[in-house]
Amino acid sequence: MTYEKNGLFDGQISDEARKLLEEGKGYFYGTGPEGFDIDKAWSCFSQATDGYSGEAWYYMGRILENDMRSTNDPFIRAMGAYERAAEYGCQKGWYGMGDMYRRGLGVAQDPSKAMQLYKRAVDMGCEEANCGIALLYEYGLGVDQDYYKAFEYYMKAAEAQNPYAMYCIGWLYEYGKGVSQDYDLAKQWYRLFLDTP
Repeated sequence: MTYEKNGLFDGQISDEARKLLEEGKGYFYGTGPEGFDIDKAWSCFSQATDGYSGEAWYYMGRILENDMRSTNDPFIRAMGAYERAAEYGCQKGWYGMGDMYRRGLGVAQDPSKAMQLYKRAVDMGCEEANCGIALLYEYGLGVDQDYYKAFEYYMKAAEAQNPYAMYCIGWLYEYGKGVSQDYDLAKQWYRLFLDTP
């Protein structure tokens, strides 16, 4: 497994870092044998960054962005973690930075900048970032509000197994936003959301 730094592949993610990353995800999502534990997740991700894991930096950014860990300047630190993730070739780093600009956390809210970052993430292979683009269309942030375009982008994110996108598709069907109101389809998407870790 290689990592990318400054556009060049010039290193290896260590086996130990890979193991720590998976263990950390188990604690982060609550899918591991010990369930949800944000402190243990943080510890695993923090150690995994020593093994050049850009994805570990991404998850540290998520923890900081969502204020799940008591620390000074969490949003500034979250942006730094996402930037580091991107440096090490984790496309999700661009996705995380897009969220910071969309929400105006630690930076001035800038939907146009968020759109650029989301598109960069998608172009680099992070299909989940389509969820961010969908949110911009759903709420009319920097673009005209367009529920159907939001639906299209949520579908792309759902294909990448993004559970939040599945929930949003269910909501769009439930309320007939951008699509025909369909309670059966809404239930199907809500079930997918509940069944996806």
